Amino acid sequence: MIYSCADEVSLIFHPVFQLLTGLSVAASIAAYVFLGVFLIKFARNIFWHINIKLLFFFNMIISFGLATVTVVNFFALWYRMIWKKESCEYVIQLKDCFYIRAFFLGFFCLIPLNHVAMNFERFWATIRLSKYEKSNSILGISLIFIMIFVATLIVYLVMLPEDFTEYAPTCLSFSATRIGNNIYFLFISQVSMEALMILVLQLLVYFNKKRKLDSHDQNLSKKFQRNENLAVLQQIGPLIIITAAVIGGYNLVALVIRPFRDHFTKNHYIILVFGIFIIPYLPFLLTYFSYRTIQKHLKDREVLAKQAVEIDVIANANFSNDQLLWDTYYIAKYGKKEPKVSTVRCWKKYFSNRIEKHQ
Repeated sequence: MIYSCADEVSLIFHPVFQLLTGLSVAASIAAYVFLGVFLIKFARNIFWHINIKLLFFFNMIISFGLATVTVVNFFALWYRMIWKKESCEYVIQLKDCFYIRAFFLGFFCLIPLNHVAMNFERFWATIRLSKYEKSNSILGISLIFIMIFVATLIVYLVMLPEDFTEYAPTCLSFSATRIGNNIYFLFISQVSMEALMILVLQLLVYFNKKRKLDSHDQNLSKKFQRNENLAVLQQIGPLIIITAAVIGGYNLVALVIRPFRDHFTKNHYIILVFGIFIIPYLPFLLTYFSYRTIQKHLKDREVLAKQAVEIDVIANANFSNDQLLWDTYYIAKYGKKEPKVSTVRCWKKYFSNRIEKHQ
């Protein structure tokens, strides 16, 4: 909670605070770049089932939303620094931050919820091999609406004790406000959820690999669905692991520092928390690893296609070589013999010539 506007002016204009602000904005802009490149280069080359495609692109929308809220928040800070004159005009009252804070927390809640939805979709695809391939997009759309509802409910409960008369240097300053404890509880819950999703993901990968090795089924539809399950699970795995690592790392450091906050001045504590607040960099990390994951997937698919062509060429060459070796072996063993001519055919030719002479 902020009591002195003069203290907050020194915080806002602090070079370390501004450096961290610039890095957050730069990371969000970089997320836009990777997202744009991803959509231009790879959007049409993802041949997954429609449901997992919907959830994957919804993850891109979440990253875009989180980056946008971050950019709007810090550009608003820079606007106040340039155009406002009074000390108390540099800070912002939380009643003016409601939508930015709500959308930021909402998008942040949607990230682990989307990972839960992805795992559930792959679980459903695993237990409905061959049948799931022909299903429509109802499951994906339903999961998106459920995620939005759950995220809205969570944000409402977290922000319920918010004191809108408080002031903060930016709208994304959570730790020093009344709902700071709720935010940490939310982050801990999300880390636990992401850890559980990593476990579920590994179990699904193990189960699909085991079925692939044990199965002697000749059903091509089941084989295709099983291979797609493995490919998708291995591609969404890095996204879940990165998210869990980012949130978990922040929570670990923040929970260690928070009990000692009374030993810091308020400004120093805010700068320290801002320095470890890696969440604004999450959109960049998610879009970057999505880009790298799909890029690797397409390269691997291209390599497999080239290998298939090379195997076909080698097989044809081997067949021609075997045929040549067979001909050489046959001639060497039996030699070239004059073809036998039928005796009946010789007599027919003899009498035919005699008749022509008499004529």
